[in-house]
Order: sequence, then structure tokens, then C-alpha cells
Amino acid sequence: MAKKKKRKIWLWILLLVLAAALVSGYFYIRNQVKNLAQPNYELYQVKPGTVTRTITSSGLLESADTLSVKAESGIEVEEVYFERGDAVKEGEVLLRYDVESVSDRIDALYSELSSLDSQIMRRRTRDTITSPTSGRVKEIYVQPGDDLETVMKEKGALMLLSSDEKMQLKLQTEEKLTIGKTMTVTYEGGKQTGTVANVIEGGYLITLPDNNVPIGAEATVSDRDKTYGSATLEVHAPIYVYGTDGTVEAVSVSVNQSVRMGGKLLVLADKPADPAYADAVKSREEKADEIQRLYEMQKNPVLTAPESGIVAEVFAAKGSTLTAAVSGEDPAAFTLHTGGAVKMRVAVDELDIGIVSLGQPAVITLDAFSGESFDAEVTHISLLGTASGSITTYAVELTLSGDERLLEGMNGSAVIVAQKHENVLLLPVDAIHEDETGVYVYVKLGEEAERREIKTGLSDGSVAEILSGLKEGDVVQYLSSSYVSIVDRYNQMRNGGFGGN
Repeated sequence: MAKKKKRKIWLWILLLVLAAALVSGYFYIRNQVKNLAQPNYELYQVKPGTVTRTITSSGLLESADTLSVKAESGIEVEEVYFERGDAVKEGEVLLRYDVESVSDRIDALYSELSSLDSQIMRRRTRDTITSPTSGRVKEIYVQPGDDLETVMKEKGALMLLSSDEKMQLKLQTEEKLTIGKTMTVTYEGGKQTGTVANVIEGGYLITLPDNNVPIGAEATVSDRDKTYGSATLEVHAPIYVYGTDGTVEAVSVSVNQSVRMGGKLLVLADKPADPAYADAVKSREEKADEIQRLYEMQKNPVLTAPESGIVAEVFAAKGSTLTAAVSGEDPAAFTLHTGGAVKMRVAVDELDIGIVSLGQPAVITLDAFSGESFDAEVTHISLLGTASGSITTYAVELTLSGDERLLEGMNGSAVIVAQKHENVLLLPVDAIHEDETGVYVYVKLGEEAERREIKTGLSDGSVAEILSGLKEGDVVQYLSSSYVSIVDRYNQMRNGGFGGN
């Protein structure tokens, strides 16, 4: 019972000591305020300088790129030489294949190749393209070995036929000619008797028999000793021959040869009967390429690193056999992180992301290298935010200059220089006031201070850019920070329950 009484006594003593200290502090602060009979002002002369707005965040170093190293499918792995986290140089051997497994795979591919050859032979077809009309062949755009689809894209047709075996020319003349009148059409290498077939704009259409008349040649139209003009020889009733799929094995006609409807024009080889034919041919080519690779592999059955980097993942194991993906792609044996640990991904608040842009400079400091900084720049900005509570952040990627000492996973802080204004008028933010009427300062004029409205720009929290209202050399008066601090503490203590004057 006596012990409990002693504890209560000590508790009351402690409370009294604390209360005395608070009261003593309050009166000390009040006396300091009273002793400051006049407010303590500071003066600042407006001058140009540089102000920057920075964004600070933290993150981990990451590799520049990720590379998947593919292995041959269906071959047993004899030995794996690297594990996760190892550094590997370009050309180093990552794993060794079992030689007997390579031979077995070649044998299996030959068996598959034989099966595909049988499928292809069963589907190989010969086909012909026949004439859609009787007439005369005037132009041939294909030759043996041509792919029909390629010719159609380049020429728009395979052949040009004259369906009525007549040629024509469009004579421009002001002379009056009678329909049905016969004329002499002369061209290089020959001449024919033509007929005035019709009236056209500016002249007449002249037709003539197609007895080996050259297409596109220039011809002259005359009647006895009178010449009416010249024009280009054209096919009177042209018919184009079309076709798709297949390769030209033979051309069965020649230019200026007469043909009958249904007559054979072209012989096609390897015209696919169905899509399975093309699939089989493609698969055979892939199998043949794989056989050639495996023969080369037998000489040196290893998988080497295509680039230097850090082993991030290992999918191969001693005695295992990797299988191709569902898509048919070769399986991944390793994942390498390449290019060095030169990237850092940081989170930027939604209030600041609007002033971040590609190419902005940044400075990164790492816990592993105290007192040292690394230059970087913004190289990627994600437009998809991540919400956490009431705050959304956006991933911003920074890229550093290469340094062999940098390792993935190192912790660091990044300062992005989002805005920088140089040679602008600056003023401490402590000197700037704001109320419902606007932003203003007090300019010292002799013994007096004049209120002046100003407009501010970029601020870093300590100084602010002055856009208008002040000029270089103006002297601004404001309460000293020490005076403001004492008054604030005094008011806080009064609001906390201490009264008096």
C-alpha cells in the first residue's frame, strides 16, 4: 500500500515539473515577443538567377534489354555451363548438346521429309489456261518459269488477244469522210486496206484486217495521192487473259498467231490443288533447313551466347530435351539481360507527370556509391497510371550512361530536372504575400515600404521567378524568418491553452 502511494506522489511531481517547464517556456517566448518592440525586417535586392523545378523519386537499376536465346528442339542437353545471375560474354558456350541425340534428330527429320515428299507428289498437278475467245494473240507477258501471281501484279494480265482479228487507229482530221470508204493504211514493214468505220470526236475510227499488223506502230492514212494524217495502231476488240496460282511451264502460242476458243495458251506446273499443298511445301523447306543446321551442329554441338549479358533465366537442364512451342518456334533455353544495368524505373505523381517529357535530364544517386552521381535522361513515359489509395502514379524510365560497376537491383534516388528557367528575376518566397486581392510584395522606397502587385512564375519552394511588377535592383522588404518563427511559436502556445498578455 505504501509503494502505491509513493508512485502517485512521484507521478504528481513529474506532472508539476512538466507544467512548470511549459509555463516557463510560454513566458520566455512572450517576453521575446515583447522585447521585439519593432518587427525585424530583412531586405532583398531583386537580381537575375536560375530556378529549377525538380521531381524526386526512387527506384532500382534494370538492364537495358532482354534477349531470349533459342535452342534446337528435340535434342538432349548434355551439359549446362551457366546459372541464373552469371555474367556471360558474347560467343561463350552456354550449353552442349548430346551428339547421338543430334544424329537421332537428323534421322527423324529425314523420315518426316520423305513423308512430306510423298504428300507433295500426290498433290502436284498440271493445268492449262485456254483462250476465252477465237482471235489472234497480240501480246504475251509471260515466259516459262514465271509465277502467275507476280506477273498479274506487274502487268495486270497474262496475254492480250484480238477477238475479231482487226486493228484500228483513231484518225484526227477536219476532212469530210464517208462511212465505209476504203483507205490505205501504211506502217513500217507493210500496208493494209482500211475502212472508215465510225465517226469519233475530232475525226474517224479506221479499222483494218489484222494480218501480222504490229500493235503500237505509227501508221499513215491516205487515199490515192492525198494523205489525211497518222495515228497509232491499236487492237480493235481487245480481250485480256488472266490467271492466278501456279508457275508457267510452257507458252503454247506466239505473237500474231490465230487461236480458237478453248485453245491452249499456257501450261502450268505445280499449281496447288488445295492449301495443304502449299503447307506441305513450306514444311518441307523448313525441315530441309533444319537438317542442314544439324549437320553443322554435329561438328560443334553447342549453343553460344549471341550477346554479352547477365543470365536471368535458365530453362535447359542436363539430360533434358527442349520441345518447340505450340506456335512451332524453337524453345527458349536462356533469357539474358543485355546492355548493362543502365535503366531505372521511377514512379511520378499525377500532379507532376504533366511536366515530364522525353529527353529531360536527371541525376541519379545510388546507395552503393555514396557521394557519387550519375547523369541520366527520361527515355520513356507510361501513359497508364497505377492507383494506390487516392494517389495515381506513372512509371517513368530513366537511362544512364554505361558503367561496368552498375548492377541490376541497386537502390537509388533520381532527381528529374523537369523545368529550368535561366537569367530570370528571382525573389525569396518568404518575401511574397498572397490574399484574396492577389499576389504582392513590399518594395522599400526610402524609409517607407510600398505594396506592389506582382506576377510569379516557376518556383522551387525557396525562390520564385518574377514575371512582372518588379525590375532588377528593386529592394523588397519582408519580416525576418527568426521574427516570424518566434511569433508563430507564441501564437501556437496561446492557442494551446495559455492566456494572458
